[in-house]
Amino acid sequence: MMEAPFDIVLVGDPRFPGGTASAMAEEAAAAARAGYRVGLVAAESSVLRFPHPFNPKLRALIDGGALALVPPGARAAAGLALLHGPFAAGLLPFAGLGLRAERRLLVLHQPPADAGGRPYYDLARVRVHAEEMLDGAVTLAPVGPLVRAQLDALPERPPMLPFDWHNVIDGDAWAGPLRRPGRGRCVVGRHSRPDPQKWPGTRDAILAAYPDDGRFLVRVLGGGPYLEAILGRYPANWEVLPFGAVDPAQFLKGLDLFVYLHRDDWVEAFGYAVIEAMASGLPCILDERLAPLFGEAALCLPPERAADAALALFHDPARYHAQALAGMDLVAERFSRAALARRLHGLVGPPAARPVPASTDAATGAPVVVGRARLRALFLSSNGVGMGHLTRLLAVARRLPPHVQPVFATMSQAIGVVDAMGYMVEHLPFHRYLGCDVAAWNRHLRDEIGELIAAYRPAVLVFDGNGPYQGLIDACDRHPQIWRVWCRRGMWGPGTGETFIRREKHFDAVLEPADLAEAFDRGPTPSSRARTRRVEPMRLLDEEDCLPRAEARAELGLDPDRPAVLVQLGSGNNFAYETVRRLVLERLAAGGGVQVVLAEWLIAENGTGLLPEGVRRLRAYPFARLFDAFDASVAAVGYNGFHECVQAGLPTLFIPNENPEQDDQLGRARFAERHGLALALRAHEVYAVAPAIERLLDPGEQRAMRGRCEAFRRPNGALEAARFVEELCHLRRGER
Repeated sequence: MMEAPFDIVLVGDPRFPGGTASAMAEEAAAAARAGYRVGLVAAESSVLRFPHPFNPKLRALIDGGALALVPPGARAAAGLALLHGPFAAGLLPFAGLGLRAERRLLVLHQPPADAGGRPYYDLARVRVHAEEMLDGAVTLAPVGPLVRAQLDALPERPPMLPFDWHNVIDGDAWAGPLRRPGRGRCVVGRHSRPDPQKWPGTRDAILAAYPDDGRFLVRVLGGGPYLEAILGRYPANWEVLPFGAVDPAQFLKGLDLFVYLHRDDWVEAFGYAVIEAMASGLPCILDERLAPLFGEAALCLPPERAADAALALFHDPARYHAQALAGMDLVAERFSRAALARRLHGLVGPPAARPVPASTDAATGAPVVVGRARLRALFLSSNGVGMGHLTRLLAVARRLPPHVQPVFATMSQAIGVVDAMGYMVEHLPFHRYLGCDVAAWNRHLRDEIGELIAAYRPAVLVFDGNGPYQGLIDACDRHPQIWRVWCRRGMWGPGTGETFIRREKHFDAVLEPADLAEAFDRGPTPSSRARTRRVEPMRLLDEEDCLPRAEARAELGLDPDRPAVLVQLGSGNNFAYETVRRLVLERLAAGGGVQVVLAEWLIAENGTGLLPEGVRRLRAYPFARLFDAFDASVAAVGYNGFHECVQAGLPTLFIPNENPEQDDQLGRARFAERHGLALALRAHEVYAVAPAIERLLDPGEQRAMRGRCEAFRRPNGALEAARFVEELCHLRRGER
């Protein structure tokens, strides 16, 4: 297989939300700006579990083309491989990385042990894993002097770079005008990931550094229950935001001084937040153990001296500005992109001249390395009485980039729609249709899914269904190298599904499309979200996929000048809609020139029989493509139909399917009615059909519903879900 040549390849887990991934992103951006070609091999770390997305800084570089994501199955050659962080070498990937590098560095962003000697990781095992992953001897690259000191103290000193591999930052992007201190209260603050080790260990020490004192305003980005547990309550002069609530650059603009002190047993390997503050022009008061790294560019003090030092600087503009400039100068000299470019030049020389063979990803415009196996995702849907499970998977699949190929296995009778959309698809009959023993069927399902995995070699399996089958779980257990995702909507019926919820432990992630009616969700899913990655409500079609009114009416053969109503009450496979559907159709057909179209589900087990005169049948998929042809609709309230109607602003009378095995459609209908998004009617309320239809046909009611639906418009979460699946396809799974 052809090798893609790079100057530098970064290896690590791109999902870290904080310092390690930020350091990788800045390193990649700096190297790319210096002319180096940079690749990224994504490998699962030992400390991140469940559904973390790629760090947005790294994702932006990938999408912008500055960083090429090297997929599993590709082979890459590089002058320098940088394995970032010991935890990225905590697990051995199931398959080799396919990376050949002339020089190999293991960048240690964390020290081997805390200040008391308790290990953070097993350095010997990490080194063995790193050499196996990078296929050769590895040199250690500590990010700062505290990490180097621990390595120097080992009985057998490992091979190390003679200089520290400092993190870098784009100082120009953070720089702003110098503050004018001495006015009003002294605003001190800090930001860090929410971790008690990042704070002094006692309440007294915290309040000594960040005092409950009217002369100060204390601002914190990265608070949480852990901090309140230490303090008991936040002082009145504290303003606390959760980690990630605002951009750190914006947060730092609201400070006069950056104050960062931590627990006695914590060893701060570098302190990326510190160089962000220095680059922003803030004087820094730091833990005294950070002096070897930052020297006189910061005041390194114990907690009890921090408040007095802050006030002294704040009221002495000359000292304040001198300290701020010292920090900015240190960033330029030691932690800048230019400093990294000098480091890289010393290790690999100038950027090489050979081009990287690449094609353009139509979805992102980013370069895609050629000469590699195509990635696959296996989508498995349960049967269902409707087509919701299959539709959600199709919504995700059609938004995957071209280098990720969807393969379907479905229990749905609507297998033909998958084939018509051009996807490979296989049918797995459900046990109810086979009339076979459930235990025997699960064994068969285990073997069939195992064969699919062996044949298609997917990186990810995505299951959409109310309950994961034992056969599915057993098949996945036999193939631990693939990622497992349960796509699961909420709004389960009250008191249902507890057995199924417990099966989420067999999945790496639960992908949950949000529900507009989630305030009415009385089921178990809202209280079981430890593994959940939530996205916006998912729909199969975007607005541009739907026909405009004139074209839709022409395709349906509808009169362009008369009102039209679409009746879409589901397959009827598990709920008796016959009576209410007949009354609705009769009332509409008698409604003075209304054109009535009855949508018939492809998987309906029973026909709809004779229809009132003038009522047309529509047997198609998906119905939403033709919504603009209609002035109103009468619909069931399943997840997909509900969100399609509301997001399209189609005035609707919702009639819920109230089978106890169904999702809580009554809850959705009540939510929609309460917020004026739609009308609601229960199937047994036969005497209310006529007045409900009269309201539905009223132009004023229709205008009001359209206007209120507009306020509930949300982006299509299927795109974000596809991005999540694509990222998992690229993330090499480790053996746990």
